Amino acid sequence: MLKLPMLKASLASKEERWSPPDKNWFKLNSDATIDETEGLARLGVVIRNSREEFTATSICRRPFSGVIEFVEASAVLEGIELVVDLGLTPLMIESDSVNGISLISGRISSNLEINWLIYDIRAFICNKTEQGELVAI
Repeated sequence: MLKLPMLKASLASKEERWSPPDKNWFKLNSDATIDETEGLARLGVVIRNSREEFTATSICRRPFSGVIEFVEASAVLEGIELVVDLGLTPLMIESDSVNGISLISGRISSNLEINWLIYDIRAFICNKTEQGELVAI
């Protein structure tokens, strides 16, 4: 599995305006929405460069598992897989999911089925930064 050599993860507030990543970096923004009547989750991913240009996007539907953190983490993983396929590094991940970013960065843990998904995300980013740490800013 190809790993991301440089990565930062951050929490995005719904009120703050999008800001570009540092020069020569890419930023992955992900989000998910739930349609409980259809039992579906819709995942969206946008990747932009430091010049604020759209580099890649992805939209997909998945069955809703009943756990919002699982859906939010699924959107992050969808974006990471796209980033790896396109070779867009270094990368900053931004999400409005407090628990999703906390799970990915290891600040909290869960005994739910989300663990395997978080494991997959961490497998992509195990080289995290030059110091070997995932930076949560």
